[in-house]
Amino acid sequence: MMIPHFVRFLVGPDYRLIIPISALQGAVLVVVADVFSKTINAPAEIPLGAVIAVIGVPIFLYYASKERGRD
Repeated sequence: MMIPHFVRFLVGPDYRLIIPISALQGAVLVVVADVFSKTINAPAEIPLGAVIAVIGVPIFLYYASKERGRD
């Protein structure tokens, strides 16, 4: 959920760019989080969803607080 918002911030409101760049960025995020989850505590493995949540929650809270300030 955070990738399309981040991409919209980078490229603007044009959906012809947002959709393909979001797909690529989402794939990159999952691969990076997977590598991180497998290497940070080897030989044990941290769940991938937990790593993505640790990255995504602060970003989500930032965007939520930014939207509240617009009212």
